[in-house]
Amino acid sequence: MRNRYGTPMAAVLPYSGMSPTVAVWAARGSLNLAMSTRRHARAWWRYIPNGISLARIGAALVLLTATLEQNRRLFQWLLVACILSDILDGWIARRFDWTSHLGAFLDSAGDVLVQLVAIGGLWTFYRETIVAHRVPVLIVVSLYLAEVAIAVFRYGRISSFHTFLVRVASSALAIFVLSLFFWRYVDWIFYPAIALGVLAYSEELLILVLLAEWTPDVGGLYRAWRIAKLRDYSGLQSAAGANSESETR
Repeated sequence: MRNRYGTPMAAVLPYSGMSPTVAVWAARGSLNLAMSTRRHARAWWRYIPNGISLARIGAALVLLTATLEQNRRLFQWLLVACILSDILDGWIARRFDWTSHLGAFLDSAGDVLVQLVAIGGLWTFYRETIVAHRVPVLIVVSLYLAEVAIAVFRYGRISSFHTFLVRVASSALAIFVLSLFFWRYVDWIFYPAIALGVLAYSEELLILVLLAEWTPDVGGLYRAWRIAKLRDYSGLQSAAGANSESETR
């Protein structure tokens, strides 16, 4: 039940000894404070994906230690945990709309660190296999490192495009790596993963050319092209507006 000011009567009752107007304003202040406290109490949930990404960044250091000490068992099981965490934090962020620029950066930073250490782990534990297939491996690794280096040079940070093709390629490459550790080398897992990796990182290099500004969660080449065209159009509109204003003066 509400009074004529629209405030719930249950909130006004504790202030019944005051004048009606003062009681209403006091009740509204209490309600606003309670709602604000409740919102802040819920806010920490939004940082769960970021916490998972930070944990993956820390796990990359442990992976590096396992590689240097040639602790294969620790390496392979921690790598599984890192791959699962990468799936989990992205799903949580998208499912509950908890995405942010910081989250995108942390997720990409964790991915890059884990992937770089994983490359070192493959060389440490499966050097003969890598040497036997050095040409396709070098192509994928070179494209990947080129994308990371150019993004840092162009934007001053990791790209964080999170394209659909990269997600598919990362999954395929992860399946191949896990098959090495838990099963054996298989051609029909290796070559499709390599092909997807070449396509995915080539697409990201093209996106780097299209987008002059850091843009997270692009999704794909077509959307990047649309964003670039829109920015070009907005820039032309702004320039035209500035010219017409100067001519008017």
